[in-house]
Amino acid sequence: MLIFPPSNGAVKGVEREPRVSECELQRSSKVRGRFAFFTSLCTALQPFGNRFSREQAHELAATKRCQPSLTLRLKLCQRRPTTFGGCQFMRALPLFALLVLSLSGCRGGSSSSVPEQAKSQVWGSKGPKLGQFKGPRAIVAAKDGFVYVADRASRVSKWTRDGKCVLNWMAPVVHNGRFEGPEGITDLPDGDIAVTNTHASRVLIYSPQGKLKSQFGSYGTGRGQFLLVTGICADSDGNIYCADYGGTFDRISKWTKSGKLLASWPGHGEGPRQFRRPCGLAFSKAGDLLVADIGNHRVQILDKNTGAYKGQFSVRGRENGQMTYPYGVAVDKEGFIYTVEYSLHRIQKWSSDGKKWLATWGTPGRLPGQLANPWGLTVDENANIYIADTNNDRVQKFHF
Repeated sequence: MLIFPPSNGAVKGVEREPRVSECELQRSSKVRGRFAFFTSLCTALQPFGNRFSREQAHELAATKRCQPSLTLRLKLCQRRPTTFGGCQFMRALPLFALLVLSLSGCRGGSSSSVPEQAKSQVWGSKGPKLGQFKGPRAIVAAKDGFVYVADRASRVSKWTRDGKCVLNWMAPVVHNGRFEGPEGITDLPDGDIAVTNTHASRVLIYSPQGKLKSQFGSYGTGRGQFLLVTGICADSDGNIYCADYGGTFDRISKWTKSGKLLASWPGHGEGPRQFRRPCGLAFSKAGDLLVADIGNHRVQILDKNTGAYKGQFSVRGRENGQMTYPYGVAVDKEGFIYTVEYSLHRIQKWSSDGKKWLATWGTPGRLPGQLANPWGLTVDENANIYIADTNNDRVQKFHF
């Protein structure tokens, strides 16, 4: 676990999962296959006196690197190998197998891990032009039929549901000409779009045409203020809910569209209604507020009127039904809950109460159906999932 400051250095001591390298993205999806190979190899070698454990097999699989110039440090059997026909045949055999594997390198990948019924559609590429992104973070499938995306370059882009970009506009620049990158976006019942101007500690209200209509918030921990404001959502009455954090301060707050503070629920820690960097927000089928509690690796359930703790789901882990750094949460019209994990590059689907894991989609990588540190997600009325595939500089759309 590492501690990273925000991009502009405004607040220190904020936990953030590090990005992974290009090599690691491709390598992590192959380690499991290599592990199975080496386990079989070690089993076959045991009659000849080379007794490898499963742990040694896993290390052999994991220590293979992309760069051919790196030395492979292999922990083979400590005992002297059995000779065969006057030569150390059994010592050479595993090394020969490793040589064969090393010739495959780290290039390319396979999309076979993506179920046939969940192939994705890719939108955009990296760049400054219309239809391009620089690290998309926040995304919403609005009720007007368009999808709105906010990226690290402080751009908000408007897309048709079939992947055509029709409009870009810029959120305000904050610190000495540096773009701050909004981390939250939602649509309001009247059709306007609300964006969290994260490092400026405020919320911006835009028309669907990109005209700035109003804003509220300022920097601080007092009532009516934000530190780093991240996630945002709105209920059917037009009330706006925001998450903000900074150091040892975390909070969920409730506002009117005009910027009047209605409620504030601060809490830092690991207990009920305590947070460690809250981010994505959504409403459950029952009308409760769901909070992606990044640093606690869970989703918390709060009463949207009182802020009372009503439960949570998931624990930290890498298995299905567990989470590691969930950045976003969304709910479809049937009530199914979807979460996105920045660290594990995947989407999970849950029952409407979060108690039952249903499905997982995504693997680390650059190909369609693979993800690189995804940040946000949204669901439309047809249960299509749209993912801000952040470090791939694109959006992916798919259906479970």
